[in-house]
Amino acid sequence: MTILEELGKLEANKNVIPSDCMTFSEAASYVIEYTDSEYNRLFEAVGIEELAVYESTGSQIIYEAGKLEEFKNKVVAFIQRVWQAIKDFFTRIIGYIMLKTKSAAKLKGVTKADVEKYAAEKKYGVASEWKQDLENIKGATSTLKRRIGDAKTSIEAVANNQLNDDGTFKDGKDASSLANAAKEATDAVEKATFKLFVDGDIADIAAFKKAYKAKYVAEKPVEVDKKWLVDNIEDLVKEITDKKLANDAKAVYNDVKGVVEEAIKSVKEGWKDGKMAMVGNYATKAIGTIMKIAQAISGIFGDLLRKKFTESLVLVVRAANAIEAGKKKAEKEAKKEDKKEEKAEEKKEEKKEEKTNESVDLTASFIDEAFNW
Repeated sequence: MTILEELGKLEANKNVIPSDCMTFSEAASYVIEYTDSEYNRLFEAVGIEELAVYESTGSQIIYEAGKLEEFKNKVVAFIQRVWQAIKDFFTRIIGYIMLKTKSAAKLKGVTKADVEKYAAEKKYGVASEWKQDLENIKGATSTLKRRIGDAKTSIEAVANNQLNDDGTFKDGKDASSLANAAKEATDAVEKATFKLFVDGDIADIAAFKKAYKAKYVAEKPVEVDKKWLVDNIEDLVKEITDKKLANDAKAVYNDVKGVVEEAIKSVKEGWKDGKMAMVGNYATKAIGTIMKIAQAISGIFGDLLRKKFTESLVLVVRAANAIEAGKKKAEKEAKKEDKKEEKAEEKKEEKKEEKTNESVDLTASFIDEAFNW
């Protein structure tokens, strides 16, 4: 079963990403915005419910077993809704690359030997300077899976410090101290997650995306001459006709899928008492941020993948055209050479004929003289 067939059997939300998105980063941004809006919608509903309990009883809501399970189910549903939008995103990336590699199959015949033999000495455009291979992104998204557990541990520590097992506040603690401690822990989780991938004090997704993209491709491209083309043509052809880029995309998809599965597992198995429910909004926010970072990385991957494929395709097509032009030129020169040889042969034949005619004339004169008594 191909990855597209697998995705086709999964329910994806195709209403989050507009059909006219110009880049994969833009598509990822829509999923990130959707994550935020779904998070806000979830905890607005939970907050209204808790407020109703407080107004009717004068006390905070206590999450007993049944209530806690209901709350956890709502958080899991939130994660699953985001996952459905992410699946649509990956359908677009993998569908794009598989379609393009199929159409580029006819360029498999472009070889290093032909480029070396027939391509002219000239400039063929520019190419990005890649600092590292795109397949390294697979490790990045895989790392995020481990961060889910770290986020739970951090928020859980706050709950243990602030709350009793039944979810009531410990002496000297209140809603304000809980909120401040949980927010501080959540912010620390987010910043620590950013620092796993980029240097510096990154505070938001936009800054993270810019810094992360710079790790893979240099700002200044390199000029492509015949030597560069000869040295790199085999890799370029492989990139546009092989399954490598599609396999890289599949690996990133599986890694992000692992992040989502770990998030659901963390909620279902990790939230065991009323304390976690009391800090559930912060725990869910931390999970949401990790999922957003995974999506941001996926968007960058999609754009870099398309950039790499498009650049490679353009250069291979130019190489193919150069080879074709070189072959025509060689044929033309060969024909000229053939004509030169033909003319040379004709001249040789003419000279032979002249010598033969001279010999005949000389013989005739000898005969005339012999009989002229």
